[in-house]
Amino acid sequence: MSRIAIFAGALGFWLSVASAVGIILSPLGFRLGLWGYAFALSVVLKYATYAALAGLALCIVGLILSKLATPPISVGRAVAGLIISGLFAG
Repeated sequence: MSRIAIFAGALGFWLSVASAVGIILSPLGFRLGLWGYAFALSVVLKYATYAALAGLALCIVGLILSKLATPPISVGRAVAGLIISGLFAG
């Protein structure tokens, strides 16, 4: 069960980092002329928000499973992913 908790926390962290990059690149790509306004809002921003919500859910699952594990495991990535996802999903 601890391997699942570590995997969920790490995957949630990396999803939250990817969503943060996507949310930052959405208006930046429009300003640089890489894509249009409709693509920036309807595709890039939408899927980056979905990734942030998925990362948030996985970090919560990782935190819950890590507290249930017999030897307590580190939850640093899960907490960092929770903070990043919470900021960018909001």
